[in-house]
Amino acid sequence: MSSSGILPRLLAAAALGAALSLPAAAQELLWHSPEAALELAGAPRESGSNGLRLLNHGDEVVAVRVWYPPDTEIAPHPHPAGKVALVTVLAGEIELGLGDAYDAGRLTPVPVGATVVLRADDPQHFGRTGPSGVQLLLVAAPADAIAPALLAAE
Repeated sequence: MSSSGILPRLLAAAALGAALSLPAAAQELLWHSPEAALELAGAPRESGSNGLRLLNHGDEVVAVRVWYPPDTEIAPHPHPAGKVALVTVLAGEIELGLGDAYDAGRLTPVPVGATVVLRADDPQHFGRTGPSGVQLLLVAAPADAIAPALLAAE
């Protein structure tokens, strides 16, 4: 083999080696511990709750991770107008109810891992956290973007 053929092969091997040795950060899984995610959320609101925006579309929040402290009564409030809200319990304890006035008798426990669907035409909702507080994943989207199975009654 001539020396002119060796140089291009050496250069190609060097380029391949450089490509395969990208910085470790580009080859490692990027993740945040629960504590780090809470720190990213910043200071709690007046209610003690905290939220970390995960996905935005324009000015609208479409996915947020929310923390509520222990033994918190959550006053009646609407979800985003014209949207379906999916509330998934990640950890802790929460009871939720529908209505424009807080009514402890209408609260229903929601187990960890369950997803509550708040439809666009549902009234306001309210809740109460348990002694360990709660962590939630909230997703809000137009009804036609939600999997039809989630909108069907059981």
